[in-house]
Amino acid sequence: MSIAKKVIPPEAYDYGSYNGFLYSYTLIKDVKSPIQKDIILPKGKCYIGAHGSDNLDEKNCNVDDGYWQSCRSEEFRLLFSGTEPVFKYEVWYLCKNWSEARNEENRVLKEFDNGIGAAESDMSWNQHNGFPTHSQIDRKSCKAMVTEILKRENCKWKPTYAAKSEYTVGKLARIQVRAKDYNEHKKDIKDRINDVKGIVDLEENPNIDPTVILENRHPDGRDQLIDGNMTSSAICSKDCLADWVPEIRITLKDHQHLTDDEVRHISNMLNRKGKKIKKPIIVEDAIKFILGLTKNGEKEYDTKYNRTMIKEDYDLSSSQVNDVMKGVKDSIFEAEQRKINMVLPDYTDQDKQDFVDELKKVFPDEIIFYCAVSIADKIHYKILENIDKDIQEAQAEIPERKELFKKVRLVVHYSQSKTLRDGWVDQNNGVWVKLKRFWDNINTEYTLNYEEMPLTKPDTQ
Repeated sequence: MSIAKKVIPPEAYDYGSYNGFLYSYTLIKDVKSPIQKDIILPKGKCYIGAHGSDNLDEKNCNVDDGYWQSCRSEEFRLLFSGTEPVFKYEVWYLCKNWSEARNEENRVLKEFDNGIGAAESDMSWNQHNGFPTHSQIDRKSCKAMVTEILKRENCKWKPTYAAKSEYTVGKLARIQVRAKDYNEHKKDIKDRINDVKGIVDLEENPNIDPTVILENRHPDGRDQLIDGNMTSSAICSKDCLADWVPEIRITLKDHQHLTDDEVRHISNMLNRKGKKIKKPIIVEDAIKFILGLTKNGEKEYDTKYNRTMIKEDYDLSSSQVNDVMKGVKDSIFEAEQRKINMVLPDYTDQDKQDFVDELKKVFPDEIIFYCAVSIADKIHYKILENIDKDIQEAQAEIPERKELFKKVRLVVHYSQSKTLRDGWVDQNNGVWVKLKRFWDNINTEYTLNYEEMPLTKPDTQ
C-alpha cells in the first residue's frame, strides 16, 4: 500500500451530505523516480484531483465508493501502485456535485505553486489545470486590486481631483451595484463634507473615500465609475461646499484582464462593511450580484465558492449568506412565474382573514387561524394561544358550549417566498413534518392540519 497517511474529515462519512470532493496525494519524503534514472522526486510533490457526480437523485460519490484517483502520469501511477508507503492522501472541499468539484479543482490548480499553475509546476503530476464548467470570479486578482485601492493617497494610481462637470452621463459610464439608491445616505455624505467646509483632500479628510474609475472600460470607450456613485452624486449636489471630486483612475492595462463580473465584485468589495461614509453591501445588493453572475440562475448559484466569496469579501454573516441564497431562489422563481402569466400575491391581513372565514363555513367545528411560515419558531405558541381562545369563547357562550373544538387547522402563507414554501412542505425534514411529529409526541386530543394560501395566482388583472 503506497498510502502512509490519510486525512479525511469526519463529515466525509456522512455519505448523503455531499456528492463531490477534492483530494490529493502528496509525497511525504524524497523518493526515486520509477521511470527517470538518477532522478529524485522531492517531498511535497503531489497530484490533486476531483471526484463527484451531477446525479442529485442518487448520492453515490463518497470517500468509500471505491474511487482512488485518475492521474495519467505514468510516474505517479507506478508510485501509487507500489508497496512503499510514500503518499499522504487528503480529502477536502466536500460539495454537492461534480460540477462544483470541477470548478474548485480548476481554481486550486490555477493557483498552485504561487500561481505557476499545476500544469506547469515541477511539484505537480497534474498535466492540466482542470476543466471548469464556467469561468469563476478570480478572487485573488480582485483582492489584489481592492487592497491597492484602499491605500488611498498612497496607492500606485495617485489620486486626482476632477471638476464636478466631469461627472455627467455623457462623459462617464457607471456601475450601479446596489439594489436601491439611498437618498438619505447621499444626504449624509453631503452633510459630512459640509461639516468640514467642503474639504475633500484625502490627506486632510480621512473620512471620505475617492471615487474609483476604470479608464476606457465601457464598450463605447468611456471611462467607467465602479465605486463612488453616492459620493460623486453628493458632491455634485448644488448645496455641497466641495469644489472637486477625489478620484482614483485605473489605467486600461491594469484592469483589462478583469471580466465584467470581476469588476462588479470589486465594486461590491469596496462597499463592504467598515468603510467610512459608505453604505455597506447588504443582502439585497448581494442577491443582485449573484443573479447577475449566474445569468439569473442559468448557472448554479448556491455553491460553496459563491457562499465563501460573499461571506468573506462582503463581510456578511452566515445567516445573511443564507438569506442571499434564499433571495436568489425566490427571485428566479418569481421571474419564471411572470413568464407563464402568474404572480406572487402580497396578501393583506384582510385577505388572510377572509380566507380563514371561508374555511370556517366549511369546517365550523374547528379552530382555524392564519400564520406566517416565516415565524415557524412561534407557530406552536400560536396554536396554544388559539386553543386557549376557543376554551374562553366556549365558556362565554350562552348556553355554555360543552364540546370544545379538538381540530386545529392552520392557514399558512409564505410571504411571497418559494424558499419558505419548500421548507414547509419538505417531506423529509420540513417545518410541517417536524411540527406534526412534535405535536403527536405530546399525545393530546387536539389534532393538527393545515391549508395553504396559494403562493402563485394567474395574472388576470
